[in-house]
Amino acid sequence: VSSEKSDHLGQHKLIKLKLAKELAPPSNTVAPVFSVYLKDSDIQVERAYTPLKGMDEDGEMEFWVKRYENGEVGRWFHRQKVGEHVEIRGPVRTLDWEEGKWDEVVLISGGTGITPFYQLLHNVFTRTGNQKPSSEKDALPRDTHFTLMHASRSVETLPPPAILDDLRTWARDHPDRLSLRLFVDPKQGDSSDSASIRQGRINAKTIQQVREERKLVKPPTWLEWLRGTATGPDRNKKVLFVVCGPEP
Repeated sequence: VSSEKSDHLGQHKLIKLKLAKELAPPSNTVAPVFSVYLKDSDIQVERAYTPLKGMDEDGEMEFWVKRYENGEVGRWFHRQKVGEHVEIRGPVRTLDWEEGKWDEVVLISGGTGITPFYQLLHNVFTRTGNQKPSSEKDALPRDTHFTLMHASRSVETLPPPAILDDLRTWARDHPDRLSLRLFVDPKQGDSSDSASIRQGRINAKTIQQVREERKLVKPPTWLEWLRGTATGPDRNKKVLFVVCGPEP
């Protein structure tokens, strides 16, 4: 349906595909977090990709695709033109998401690994979040707080506005539901957007900061406080950590 570059380096593209209407599964049968396999018809190799906003009623799906030097399918996908056909297999459930199960969810991503997390948050804030709960059980997901920690190599390779604008809006409008932390590797030069981005990497220290700020650790005993030793998790909260990113 459409294909456009999402960075000036030409490494990333936003690509939109549309299924034939008779092939699109009913929306109520699709998992909140899913992927589909796209096949490179030249060498008959397929790779899993996550539709950013799931699948709409018309069978349209949008993907954020990076072109890796050694990635056959990504390079092939970048070469396809509007109107050409792509073979798809799926959908395949990516995450067994159960609404209302968790008090806190910490999402840690790198590069295009943010796509399943964006899909989950899009589902929460644009579908479930906009529906009036019919019972107390349906209202439970509103209590779940999400923290998204995302790292990119540079400001230029951060997710495109199609992703970041929504995330920033949800975090601004629903601070009790979503916290957003963006990281880039330290580099020379400034960016007009650098005020909202942290220089550095996601590591044990930054994760511990989130745990402390969100009160995911129990208060220290007087002996732990004197020794300066770390405290354990707060057993009264149900916490889920999910990590998604490129292979090291």
